[in-house]
Amino acid sequence: MHRFILLIAIVLGFNISYSASLEAAESYVSDEIGVTMRSGPTNRYRTIGNLRAGTPINVLQQDAANKTTQVSTIDGQTTGWIKTEYVSTKSTVLAQYQALQVESNNLKQQVSSLNQQLSNKNSVAQQNEELQIKVSELENQVDQLSQQADLQKSRFRKDVFYAGALTVFISMLIAWLLTRTLYSRRQSSGWR
Repeated sequence: MHRFILLIAIVLGFNISYSASLEAAESYVSDEIGVTMRSGPTNRYRTIGNLRAGTPINVLQQDAANKTTQVSTIDGQTTGWIKTEYVSTKSTVLAQYQALQVESNNLKQQVSSLNQQLSNKNSVAQQNEELQIKVSELENQVDQLSQQADLQKSRFRKDVFYAGALTVFISMLIAWLLTRTLYSRRQSSGWR
């Protein structure tokens, strides 16, 4: 029992070690629904805001011990700490989805413009078919990305549920251990 209390004291007393400042690379908040930003590298620090998925960020430094990263928004107005697992150098599914929507809208405008400009029915029909195929392919990609985004949201909700369940279990275990310790002390002192 004393070892357990000593282990908790060591973990709580652990000093935060910061890594050297990282080179600025284009980074984004990952595809999670949103990420909590804190004023320091652990959950003991206060929450200072949330970042939406796909938000472009600058990576300032990392705390390997706590698996957190200090970031700032591209405009530099918000700086704080988020979990390192939520930092991504790849463009998010949401950003890809928006880019595909823009490209799809551009192709649709091109189809419309070509229909007005060309008088030759055969060439117009052929070009229209090619563009419709491209639009169809892009819409399929948009649907796939939308499904991936829904899957990511579902995974996030499951992760939150499991984390909550784990927290409740650990709390119950600590309460049980404390109760047993207090009861055994009462028994050994002869006080009832």
